[in-house]
Amino acid sequence: MNPQNLAITGSAVRASLGEWDLHPYLQNIGCPVLLAYGGASVFPEEAIGRMHEGIRGSVLVRIEGTSHFPSIESPKAFGAAARAFLASRYPAR
Repeated sequence: MNPQNLAITGSAVRASLGEWDLHPYLQNIGCPVLLAYGGASVFPEEAIGRMHEGIRGSVLVRIEGTSHFPSIESPKAFGAAARAFLASRYPAR
């Protein structure tokens, strides 16, 4: 994988997906959702925000210094976000 090709590859993949719009179905998600995204993601911040708005009760966390894989690129920051999210939903007894 060549990081310099990521933007070109990402655009080609998105273009090949067609004109699907799954946003209306987001409201059907009934479980807790953590949307953790990279501050340098190839996806526009507006797209992440739209997902967040569509999933009732979702939590949105931006992880700086990462792109599309914050769990791999910054495991400590991602782990902290995941632990905080889970603790807010499932407090220790």
